Amino acid sequence: MVKRLNLEGESRLEEEKNEQRTKKKRFTPASLLILLLQVAFVVALVQVARILGAYMSADSSYKNIAESMEEVEMEILPRESADAENGGASDGTAEGEAEEETEEGEAVSYTYTVTHPDFEYLTSINGDVIGWIQIPGTAVNYPIVQGTDNEYYLTHLYTGDANSSGAIFLDAGTEQGLQDRNAIIFGHNMKNGGMFAALNSYSNWSYYNLHPYILVTGLDGTIMVYDIFSVYSLDASVEENVSAVYLHGFGADEVFEEYLEQVKGRSFYDTGIQVTKEDYIITLSTCQKADSSVRTIVQAVRR
Repeated sequence: MVKRLNLEGESRLEEEKNEQRTKKKRFTPASLLILLLQVAFVVALVQVARILGAYMSADSSYKNIAESMEEVEMEILPRESADAENGGASDGTAEGEAEEETEEGEAVSYTYTVTHPDFEYLTSINGDVIGWIQIPGTAVNYPIVQGTDNEYYLTHLYTGDANSSGAIFLDAGTEQGLQDRNAIIFGHNMKNGGMFAALNSYSNWSYYNLHPYILVTGLDGTIMVYDIFSVYSLDASVEENVSAVYLHGFGADEVFEEYLEQVKGRSFYDTGIQVTKEDYIITLSTCQKADSSVRTIVQAVRR
């Protein structure tokens, strides 16, 4: 009798152990959700690490190339003063006001340390390099490339290395290069403030007043000074907007004149800079947000 009881007790213990093992192996909805969340977290970490790695790689590449270039001192007069010095008419620009005093009451200096690119070296790295762009006082200080389409340099550095930071590139359809009536230049809006991220700050008049000039250096070493005349937002998901702004060539002067009137009318504010059908302009374009079709457009006229 005692032996039978012991056998029954051992049997129940074995059944309980089997039930516990079964429970451990069985996934409940809660445990499955936790597992999925853990997997998603790991995947997200990997993606963030990949993005940060790309940012760091791009920053290092562009910083190293900029620092390896020669720097020169350059004085830039407000357009009003420059025109008077060249015997031209005054434009009455807002920059003249900025020259008189800053918010602190001190005179603004227009002497900048600018990059003087070694194009022989740059083109030996990549024959697509066609110039250099910089906006004094901002992070914009990069080589300009031009590819055979407008896709490649969205995901490749100026060196041709694959990287999500991309490069600053001239519209592939611009046959006259930087000498086109409207040289259209694209760049990403990087979250770390790199590439063309600074363009989004031009929605503020005060930022424009501090950074009214864009400098573009051609392959012959000539530094071209551009004065910003229009800043606005553009919804690139609307085809009419794209076809109205991303234009080059033009042909007839009247067409270009109409274009200039149209884009000046879009501007958030009046910079006071005059632009005519005899002028040459650049159009800088970047996304306002990574997941948005809205672009920030900054346009400037060459002196």
